[in-house]
Amino acid sequence: MKKNILFLLAVTVISLTSFAQNTKLDSLIANYHNQHYVLSVAHRAVHDTYPENSLEAIREAIRIGVDIAELDLRETKDGKLIIMHDGTLDRTTNGTGIVKDLKWKDLKDLKLKIGDSITNENIPTLEDVFKLAKGNILLDLDFKAKSERAIKNTYKLIKKKGMQKEVIFYLYDYKKVPMVYALNPDVKIMPRAYSAADVENILKFDYVTVIQVDDRFYTDELLKKAFDKGMRVWVNALGDYDDLERLEKYTGFEKCFDKKYINIIQTDFPQQLLDYLNMKGYRN
Repeated sequence: MKKNILFLLAVTVISLTSFAQNTKLDSLIANYHNQHYVLSVAHRAVHDTYPENSLEAIREAIRIGVDIAELDLRETKDGKLIIMHDGTLDRTTNGTGIVKDLKWKDLKDLKLKIGDSITNENIPTLEDVFKLAKGNILLDLDFKAKSERAIKNTYKLIKKKGMQKEVIFYLYDYKKVPMVYALNPDVKIMPRAYSAADVENILKFDYVTVIQVDDRFYTDELLKKAFDKGMRVWVNALGDYDDLERLEKYTGFEKCFDKKYINIIQTDFPQQLLDYLNMKGYRN
């Protein structure tokens, strides 16, 4: 009898956890499709107090209510998909060397750094990240691996872990959109535009729901076309806007909204951004 009760309790806990995750995921997806709800993006997750691109940085992003964690994806020599910004280990770990020239066994015990301090955090694999993020936060994968093999392996893992609805796949070259889309139409693709002409070309893809644009060619007239098609418009506060935030709270984000049609903002100050968006009613 006691064993049966314990079993039922365990099943109940698992069911409630699954329900909570599904409820949060439903909310994240609904918010994504509401163009008037401005989404927050934590650049390399929350890395002011945790190592960039680390599991702890992602946990903190989840805790404070960030919508999207932006993470950098690379591939080791033996095909392991890992989360790391730089092509070398030197700046962010206690190791040295070029990531693509090393096997996973050479990297798995290295420790991540924050500044010059070595932490207890290891380099996360993409599989580690999916396990943590599933049902809790959307992921923007900044794909820095160069091979087509890595793209296909990434998509295989996305499908295997049931992350199709929770991943945004970032492409530097919009011309690769059709090839990547064909791998799995359920995964969101975000191409980057480098010019007004790029925006016009990206608008021809009916299945693209988000586009990243730069200040230098942004105009309300141009991006209204994207907005009217139901697309989201992603801008980076990284650089000038975040520099203003360092000097005076909310001044950088206020400048961001000189652009009428932006509705995703990536920043190194995610808590500050969330406070600003909530204060201004951009998340109602």
